[in-house]
Amino acid sequence: MTHETSPVKVYIGNLSYDTSVETLRSEFIIFGSLVELAKIPTKNYGFVKFSSMEEAESAVKELNGKKVDGRNIKVEISKPAQDKSQGRRNFTRRPR
Repeated sequence: MTHETSPVKVYIGNLSYDTSVETLRSEFIIFGSLVELAKIPTKNYGFVKFSSMEEAESAVKELNGKKVDGRNIKVEISKPAQDKSQGRRNFTRRPR
């Protein structure tokens, strides 16, 4: 029986606007198999997906705070997106 793991998404923040996808690939590929890599256009962040949690954790440990293109990048395991139907507060006013 094989144990399949789902890809692990890693957030990359505080990127220079000049940082390219190729630069990110060269920084992250040494930690494992990249399933996906994206830099958000006109923003200073991106995401990378690794094939395992071990690879993602190694990248976070080694790259968080590293200087890339003149900026100390922030690297962390992405938090799951919240379901928009849950966790909403009701801010309606009560009658006086």
